[in-house]
Amino acid sequence: MPKLKFKGDDERDGKRERKHRKREKRRHDQGDDHGHRSKRRHTEADMDTGRARKWASSDDEEMPGPMPSGSGPSRGQDGYRSTTDDDTLRAEVEERMFREKMFDALGEDERLDGIEAQFNDFSDYIHIPHRGKVDPTSLDDDEYAEWVRLGMYRKTHAAEHAERLRRKAAAEERRAAEKARRRETRRLERLEAEEREARRQERRAKRVENARVEYQSRWKRLLEEKNNQDVLRFHDIPWPIAAAYDKNKDGSNAVLAADAFTKEAISAFLLPSEGEDKRERKERLRESFLRFHPDKFEGRFMRRIRSEDEAVSRCSRIQKT
Repeated sequence: MPKLKFKGDDERDGKRERKHRKREKRRHDQGDDHGHRSKRRHTEADMDTGRARKWASSDDEEMPGPMPSGSGPSRGQDGYRSTTDDDTLRAEVEERMFREKMFDALGEDERLDGIEAQFNDFSDYIHIPHRGKVDPTSLDDDEYAEWVRLGMYRKTHAAEHAERLRRKAAAEERRAAEKARRRETRRLERLEAEEREARRQERRAKRVENARVEYQSRWKRLLEEKNNQDVLRFHDIPWPIAAAYDKNKDGSNAVLAADAFTKEAISAFLLPSEGEDKRERKERLRESFLRFHPDKFEGRFMRRIRSEDEAVSRCSRIQKT
């Protein structure tokens, strides 16, 4: 008598098959890299299902019959559907990977643009003029990579870079202050030297002017002493040079050497002003020449001068030249 096949066994097999297909579909949705393993598991599951069916009813081979309605699809249909699902999933995965690559490329461009903007903003912060900013389009690959690396380093080490800039600015400020101080010191020293020279020239001009006044007064007094028989010493004669009227600190007359009577010294004493009238200059020279002329001088004062003093003759010769 043939064994009976219960309907409950077929329903359980159908439910198990549907659950299996759902699990396989979810595994395919997780990515293309799991497709091969999902397919292998699907095949192993089919084999397990076949074994389960065989053990569920050992009389299936002996009692062939039509499968009841409501049972799962055949193995051929399931394999075709799995192949279709694999192709669809593979296409979806490739599309997703392509989109991710595009997004990555777009993000890289945006990141580089952001780096350039931040670098230029940072350049504005440290007051780099516009002409000094870097134009990325003018750089080669190595320079561009170095520029990006430097910008990223400055961004990630902002505090350190700011401190370095602060120290650099402080050092430059100190150098500028020191340079300004030295320049001001040199200016003050030069101004002080000019003031000293101006005071010296003023004292010299005043001394020479006083010497001229004394020169005229002494000559006037000397000419008035016609009958005086006192010996005239060297420093008693009013000489036409400024050095003849210098005084020592104690008020005594300074020693006057014979080589002090030069053309330049006499000219500077008798002709002090370049803007002086030509007639006045000529008159002053004539007056001085007559005073120290050997004939005139000898007739007036030679009897009062010692024979060893020869400055009069020398002064007369210089005036003639």
